Amino acid sequence: MSNELDFSIQAIVRDKASHTPSHAHKKGQIFAIFSGLMTVTTQVGIWSMPPGRLGWVPPHCCHSAETHGPVNGFSIHIDQAKSLQLPGQPTVMGSSALMKALVERLVAAMKEKAIGRPECRVLEVLIDEIIRTKHESLLLPMPVDERLAKMASAIINEPSNHLSLDEWAEKVNMSRRTLTRHFKAETGLSFGQWRLQAKLHQALHMLSKGCSVTQVAFELGYNSVSAFTHSFKKVLGVTPSGYFSGINY
Repeated sequence: MSNELDFSIQAIVRDKASHTPSHAHKKGQIFAIFSGLMTVTTQVGIWSMPPGRLGWVPPHCCHSAETHGPVNGFSIHIDQAKSLQLPGQPTVMGSSALMKALVERLVAAMKEKAIGRPECRVLEVLIDEIIRTKHESLLLPMPVDERLAKMASAIINEPSNHLSLDEWAEKVNMSRRTLTRHFKAETGLSFGQWRLQAKLHQALHMLSKGCSVTQVAFELGYNSVSAFTHSFKKVLGVTPSGYFSGINY
């Protein structure tokens, strides 16, 4: 539903996994995912947007979107002037009780077809809260080099793979030193850090589908549940069981 106030709200309803090809919008998008998991991919990498969090994609940012099973939520399209207040690249952030209430107010107005000046002020407050909110480490940067990109895709498809850095270097026909240098230059992460992030992304996919923490830990190749929990909490600041039990819409 659109209006003269330079923002609009659109429902996101998918009853199964889906893929939206690469595209861009003139306006920025704030995503509120209520259930399920959505990922957004750009030239930089892959962002996971789990339920209970807010996602942001700036104007003119070329991206594709994928839902991993059923997904419900809303996207709020805001004009370029308002978008300038927010980050210049896709971002995922935690959601407070206030942000939850603001989103619910906007969604209720959309359903009632009663968007007006008061909702514009609600949106301004939501933007202020987004600016103040800590961003979560949910980006999986992807290397550009063809050999490194194939390696990265193989790890994403099989996150429990335990091949060492030396073994991967041999597989992609690079020296350990060259692989290490180029991988860090292209992703900003060491190979070990990146593999941990890839496992974290897969963990979010599985947890959002209702898999147990124990199942996730062992399917991702961890030796124990405690090792997985420590790894998860180190990055996201909360245990796997606590991640989806916080603010939910």
